[in-house]
Amino acid sequence: VVVRWITQDFDGVDNYIDDVLTPVAIADAVTAKLLEYGLPTKPAEPLASTRVLGLQLSKDSDGLVSWTRRTGIDLNLSEQPTLRDLFSWCGRLTGHVPVCGWLRSWCSYLKRIANTDVSWDKPLTDSHLQKFCKEL
Repeated sequence: VVVRWITQDFDGVDNYIDDVLTPVAIADAVTAKLLEYGLPTKPAEPLASTRVLGLQLSKDSDGLVSWTRRTGIDLNLSEQPTLRDLFSWCGRLTGHVPVCGWLRSWCSYLKRIANTDVSWDKPLTDSHLQKFCKEL
């Protein structure tokens, strides 16, 4: 909401969580405006060379530009996951499907119930937690 309010006078600016999309011609002006309000930014990057919400902008051989997903992401969880494995797995799931609100909530719930006096590298033994992970 704050970023939207600060950038409301610029045409073509959009934001989602911590990403600000802006036309190249006004990127420096938007960066300066955000800095005025104490919001430093990373240097602007062309959209074609970065990922946004787990999606990559790709151009096919005919020059058609489209959004594609990364390939080769392992979305499986090991049979005896540790707390570290569970947190990593939840991050991969929510990064692969970033706009799936129920999934983000469910992963937060799993991490909360798993994070009770457990070592990062000790296998999780809670049978309910294991069942929840298999269901997901």
